[in-house]
Amino acid sequence: MSQNHPSHRVGTGLLFENDRVRVWEMRLAPGESCERHIHESDYLFVNLAKAKLTLYPEEGASESFEAVPGGVEYTEVGPGIIHRLENTGNTEHWEILVELKGESRSARAREPETNTQQGETSPKPKPEAEPELPPNPGDPGVQIPSPPTPADPFDQPKIPKPDRPSTPGY
Repeated sequence: MSQNHPSHRVGTGLLFENDRVRVWEMRLAPGESCERHIHESDYLFVNLAKAKLTLYPEEGASESFEAVPGGVEYTEVGPGIIHRLENTGNTEHWEILVELKGESRSARAREPETNTQQGETSPKPKPEAEPELPPNPGDPGVQIPSPPTPADPFDQPKIPKPDRPSTPGY
């Protein structure tokens, strides 16, 4: 592909495609770059390995950052995003990228949404719900129900005996 026309290959290998999604793998060895490409569909990716990367957008300054395993990023591309990615670290970069086919949900390219913050080395943990604590019997107005009365072990329902033939030895 010439410098004037960006590629539509947004990964190093196409893994799956149907009428709704296209799934790519992106692997870059240390020092390797992908070709300049265009994202015309909204997409998300999941980083599978830690790597230092530099993104070279079509317009604006380059940006260096560290990809972390489990890092996820979702991008609405608007009319399209053109860029190139280079592995500037000493470990392989590996990600899975999913393009959501069709027009972008946004009229303009938007800032990506991510589960990591700039400079973080791991994804944000999922917020956990506060555990529900039992009521404190000492608090005013708290009524604690009495425990159930245990059943009498000898008060069991009668189970009818099956009819048996009156054959001796049975």
